[in-house]
Parts: sequence; C-alpha cells; structure tokens
Amino acid sequence: MSIPAGLESALGDFLGRQRWFSGDPAAAAESTIADWEWLVRDEPGLLWVLAEAAGTVYQVPVGLRRTEAADAILEGQENAVIGRVELGRGEAVAYDALVDPECCILLAASVLDLHASRARPVGAEQSNSSVVFDDRAIMKVFRRPMEGANPEVEVAVALDGVGFNHLPAPLGYWRRKDRDLAVAQEFLVGGAEGWAMALTSLRDLLATENIGSAVPFPAGPSGASPARHPTPGPPDDAALEESVERSVMEAGGDFGFEAVRLGEMTAKLHVAMARAFGSEPGRPGSWAEAVEVQLDRLAARADVAGLAVQPSEVRVRAAGFVRRLASLQHPGQVCRVHGDFHLGQVMRSEVGWFVLDFEGEPSRPLAERRVWTSPLKDVAGMVRSLHYASAVALTERGTSGKDTARLAAGWERRNRSAFMDGYLRTAASTTLAALLPGADDWDTVLAAFELEKAAYELVYELDSRPSWAHIPATALAALLDRIELDRIEPDRIEGDVPGVEGAG
Repeated sequence: MSIPAGLESALGDFLGRQRWFSGDPAAAAESTIADWEWLVRDEPGLLWVLAEAAGTVYQVPVGLRRTEAADAILEGQENAVIGRVELGRGEAVAYDALVDPECCILLAASVLDLHASRARPVGAEQSNSSVVFDDRAIMKVFRRPMEGANPEVEVAVALDGVGFNHLPAPLGYWRRKDRDLAVAQEFLVGGAEGWAMALTSLRDLLATENIGSAVPFPAGPSGASPARHPTPGPPDDAALEESVERSVMEAGGDFGFEAVRLGEMTAKLHVAMARAFGSEPGRPGSWAEAVEVQLDRLAARADVAGLAVQPSEVRVRAAGFVRRLASLQHPGQVCRVHGDFHLGQVMRSEVGWFVLDFEGEPSRPLAERRVWTSPLKDVAGMVRSLHYASAVALTERGTSGKDTARLAAGWERRNRSAFMDGYLRTAASTTLAALLPGADDWDTVLAAFELEKAAYELVYELDSRPSWAHIPATALAALLDRIELDRIEPDRIEGDVPGVEGAG
C-alpha cells in the first residue's frame, strides 16, 4: 500500500504551523518524506511518517479518516489537519494522529505493546507530544528524533537498572533503525510539578505584602538548624533579614522543607548517574571552553535598553573568571548529569520527589547534552530555577514595593539554602562526596555553571520571550559583580564540606 496521493505536498504547510517545528516556517514548504510505514490500514488508518525539512527530521504519525468521521474528531483541533488526500477507497482527511485518542491507542499497541482502553493527549509540550493511557502510563513521542540514542530513553533505562526509584518506571521504548521514536513510562497520578508548587508558595507569600517580626531561622528536618547560604546582592541588617525569614516561613505554602527533600533526591540522582555510567577526573579547562562558547552566543545578540547587563558586556567582564576556572586544582569528578535540571523537571508525588525528562536543553546540540560534567551543573540549574520562580512571581504581582521585593528575595534565599542543605548532607554520607569539587574550588565551579546557565537563559529570552529577559540579566549582573570583586560567596555547610583532596 503506497503513500496517499497528496500527503507529501500537504505536509509542508502542516509542519510550518507546529510549535515543535524548529526552523523558519517558510522552509517547511520544501519538506519531503524520508521514511514511512503503514501501521494500521483499516479506518482509522495510521501511517507513520518521517519528514525532512531544512536538514531536520520530524516524526508525524498520520491519522486518516473519511470526512464525516474526521470532522467529529478534529473539531477545535484545526491546527492538526494536514489536508485531504486520495486513498484507494476514495478521499480521506489526513491529520496528526496524536490528537485522536483511538489512533493513540492503536499506535501504543502497535509499537510499544502498550494496551489501553482510554487515551488522553497532553497539549502543553513544545518539542515532543505526550499521551496518557488509563491514568497509568504516559507515552512521549519525539517530534525531532535524533540519530543515535535519545538521552530520555538511554538515561531512564540505565538509572532504572541501578535501582534509582525517583523516576517514573520505564515501560518500553520504540526504536527504528538508529533513532529512538517514543518511550512509555509510569504515569504519576496526582503528582504536582515543582514549578507550580514554587509559584503557589510565592503567590501566597507575596499576597501578604508585609514583613513580620523577627524569629530564629527554623530547624531542618533532622533537628539541626540549616546553615545560611548567602546569595547575590547586598544583605539586609540582621533584624530585617530574620523578619523576612519569619514571613517566608509563616506563609501558607512554605516550600522550604520540600526544597530540602528535593536536594536529597538530587544527590541520590548523581550517585545513581555515576553508578550507571561511571565517572572520571574533571577537566576545568573544558568547562571554561563551554562557558566561553555560551558567552559568545550571548555576545552575538543585540543590546537591549534597560537590562541590568548588556549581552556585549558579559563576555568581557567574565574573562578573568573564566581563566581562573580553567586553572582549578581540585575540580572534582565528572559524570553523566541531567543537564536541564529545574523546577519544571521535577514532580512531587505522595511518596516523594521524582525527576523527569532527561533530554537536556533542547537548543543545545545532542553532543553537548551528552557530555559528562560536574554534578554542580544540575545544582546550578536548580538554584537558577529558584531565582526564576521568585522573579516571575514578583513580576506577576506587578508591584515594586520594597517589602514585596524583600519577601521574594527572602523566599529565594531560604529555599536555596534548604536545597543546598539537603544536597550536601546527603552527599556527605554517600559516594557523591568523592565526585564534588574540593573546598578551595567548590564556589568557583558552582558560580561558573550559574554563569553559563544564566547566559543561556538570556539568549533564550532575547530570542523567544523578550519580556522576561530582565530575569537572567539581573542574575548575570549580580554574579558578575561578585566575580569581579573576587567575592564568590560560600554556598556550603561550614565544617562539613564533601569533596576530593583539598576539602575542609
């Protein structure tokens, strides 16, 4: 059975309209079908297609129905329509099969041996498409399948193999030739995304718009008082800082204890990564090169009035720090890491925190995403995410009042401290201690990954969401101030710092 007549010519317009199409929509007009296979020939028909446009390959499971049946399925889903095509039995409507629950069930059964009675497409993703089956399994279809192993499949299977149970259990994956096309995992019923939890906490806090009276910093889950970890910016006087901490703790959605547990899970993740893939001595020179590459990407963007720091400044101001990074003596070990670790990549269920999505930062080449690096890359990603949450909540609030700004900064400070406490206390009692930088180099390594991440974020925001560019720009300005003054603040527990030779 051949490809339906008219399908290839209609694919270009369809591809150009999709959020997961990565190029200029005009380039989609020249798309061609690179590979295809009929999966189901009855109605609804199901045809698997790989289309190529401007050098990138896209996966499109195609559903086919007669006009009357297609109209009922596609009501409100007009963007999913590919076009009218000719089949041997007459005219049919071709469309994205992943908006059709029946086609989703057929696809999962055909390629993953996953059998279900109900399917619910998930519509929030950008670069992939997911479907939930019977509220027990979720299938992710990779819209831009890469040559070679997809990290989402590779890492999840490897971590499951070493007994790491803080990720949804892998249920199967679909590979054709040299490309991973889809993966199925356990669906976490009732789970709450870390980003949503953080914003709920912040919204509750900022709604008070005032700072309470001073109380001591709260004890951690073990009963010990967590150490304070300074963050960028000038400190308030002690009384005001403790008053801010009281207000943060008393807010109905305090996130602090969850942040501790999130830190503990992150440390366990890195232990499992090293066990599954191995580790080797760190090469700070390669980290310095990676930071320079990201700063060069930022420097290529045009300056924008009103930002706390301009793209053209960052590379120049960070030059001395990058040289210092390259010469570190106790950088720790490198291993496989998550690579795009933030609050949107973790989920809290009734049994604890789970980590999701190991594909890495989607705008980076696959080779970059698979490079072994310091576990502090993930730590930096999470602390950057905590800053993002506080800044987004403050922007949402639409006020520049000093008390509100102090509350947002206090929330970030408390939860950064809590996350670091959980991470470091767990690291100190596991094999992770041997992977982390020594005491002399810890702060420089963490600051380097924060710098790289914030520069990446600013490039992304300038390209895709300019109204948020002030968030990473503000963080970059504060970090550069500290770097230039050689005042990288300690972000660890005094007297209990895990690390290799040189740790205190």
